[in-house]
Amino acid sequence: MNKMGILNQIKLNRTASLLAEAQELDFFRRIIEEVNARNYPHLAALGTEHSLSLTLLYRALENKAAEILRHDVMPKSCEIALLDLVLSSRAEERRLTNLAPLAELDETEVVGLYFLLFNPQFGGNEMERLNVLMEELNLRKMRDYIFDRGLQRWFNIRYRMIKAAPEKNLPISQIIEEIGLPVLFDESLVLRHYVAKRMENDTQARDMKEDLYLENTLRAEAAETLHHLYALFESYPFDFLHFKELLLNLRMEEELARIELEGINQLKDYIRAKSVIGAQEVALRYDFVAPATAGDDLAAARKAIAGSFLSQALKSKKGGIFLRAEALYNLNSNLRSGQCFQLSYGYLLALLHTADQADHYLFGRYSSRIEQVNFTLGVLGAFLCQDSGQKAARGFIRSYMESLASEIRVGNAVKKTLYALPIILGLAAMVGMVYYFTAGGIAGAVALAAAISAIGVAIAAKNGYDEEVTAASHERIPEYLCRQQGKVILTAINAEPLPQAETKVE
Repeated sequence: MNKMGILNQIKLNRTASLLAEAQELDFFRRIIEEVNARNYPHLAALGTEHSLSLTLLYRALENKAAEILRHDVMPKSCEIALLDLVLSSRAEERRLTNLAPLAELDETEVVGLYFLLFNPQFGGNEMERLNVLMEELNLRKMRDYIFDRGLQRWFNIRYRMIKAAPEKNLPISQIIEEIGLPVLFDESLVLRHYVAKRMENDTQARDMKEDLYLENTLRAEAAETLHHLYALFESYPFDFLHFKELLLNLRMEEELARIELEGINQLKDYIRAKSVIGAQEVALRYDFVAPATAGDDLAAARKAIAGSFLSQALKSKKGGIFLRAEALYNLNSNLRSGQCFQLSYGYLLALLHTADQADHYLFGRYSSRIEQVNFTLGVLGAFLCQDSGQKAARGFIRSYMESLASEIRVGNAVKKTLYALPIILGLAAMVGMVYYFTAGGIAGAVALAAAISAIGVAIAAKNGYDEEVTAASHERIPEYLCRQQGKVILTAINAEPLPQAETKVE
């Protein structure tokens, strides 16, 4: 077995037979799962469990975090710490809005909740997941906060559509007093929409008289539900779950979604605005010194905190943990899943699946434990920290080409010299004999033959040393294949070879 044999098997779509007797390296898959879950403590524990030195992966994550923080962004660790404070019994002590449940959440739950709230593609599915999560974790205060702020924002938007915009947001009570609930909810439109939806879903055959009777009946039902809805506002704040139920009964799903989304945006704005307090918590956790910042100038605060935390993190052991966690929080990797298999004769095959529905195969020969760990962690670091699978593969292969270049070039020089040596010696002997018979003198003939031999060996060695280093130059340089929708779209043959080594001629 060699790399070309493995490559041919994959090209022929015989991966299943290739892996029939292979042994899966379980830690490879689990590392991807923990990274995608953004769970640094579990990732570190995984290294201990499998007696792995995760140094290569850690270095890639630390470099990624440093690259991100140099763009003067507020560390996500600070926003997560702020959310954790808001959801804890210490919220009021820090003069924050208290959204704490009865039982405080653990770190994993807070991180999961943060990334659900701050999902850039937040929509209906995410809202449904959030509602389920708030119910499971008993986050009643958070749910009420979202509805309260969302409803205030929605009422102010409606106010601006009807009257001149005020200088600042008005309280709900004032808006109701000035405009009235029937106008705010656009009562006539709600009634028409409710009747139309109900009649649309009723497929029974009816004559005109029955249609008119049903329409009046449905209009009366909607009016009664609206009456219950308006009654809630007599004692605001009220039971928001009951409010939500009434909106759904009135077929006001769009309005409900808008209110919930506005409330979530208000919560996110609050977390961002107070993230300087979260930065103080992060500083305590990692033994940093939080820079003095003005809370009202968030842009300046972001710049100061990012620069200060990065500078301090690069100088301490705890700082490395901060950088790795921050990298996990900021990763936007296309890597979705992956496996790594140990084949016969010391070969490893990594199979990685990315978001663009492509399968990436990287394989080579790594006999020792250290070589195997370096290969697996190097693959993961490349794919997790790059936004393109092909770009990650090229960079990873090139790192092996560069590290093995000297060894390969010396080997090529020796091979060329050994192949050319019989010719060189034969030519040197022939020229020496000609010189001996024409010019005479055995010493001169030997010297000339030796000089020609030395020149020939030097030329052969140089030609071998200057050969291009490619993925096929060594069994430890990973071979690569990418398959998308069942078709092979790229192999390492297309990878850019390493430039020839520069040689000086004096």
